Amino acid sequence: MRVPRVRTETGQLVILRFTPDEVEVHEVRPARQQAAKASAGGLLLAVGLALVATTAADRGPSWLDVALWVVCGAVFAVGVVGGLAWWLVTIASDRGRGPVRTIAAASVLNAASRADNGEVTVTLHQADGHDRTFSAVGHSGALLANQFARLLTPA
Repeated sequence: MRVPRVRTETGQLVILRFTPDEVEVHEVRPARQQAAKASAGGLLLAVGLALVATTAADRGPSWLDVALWVVCGAVFAVGVVGGLAWWLVTIASDRGRGPVRTIAAASVLNAASRADNGEVTVTLHQADGHDRTFSAVGHSGALLANQFARLLTPA
């Protein structure tokens, strides 16, 4: 099971992948988030230009609507398609990097979870002395608590 949009104790965004006996912690690089934002921004700008272009024929020179549609297509191609390609490239490069850290169920001595204002926080006390904290909101928070409970419950 995969749990996206989880924050660690340092505020880093990660994706957790649960297997029957361990959890893999995959780092989400800032470039991936920037690519998604660039793609969404390009889409919004292209839609805005398309809305202006539909009314430009009635209110401006005859060449204005054609020019706006060309600019709209260019913004769409660069913003949306370019941002999407950038995002896919970062996903592909992240897959080759492997998990940043693996936490085995046997290495966890104690775990605690709490919910506060829609945010679920799970704290793991590990045998090596390190404490790990993961938090998520909404559906990801519910999945986070559920998957850690399944992982740490003796069979």
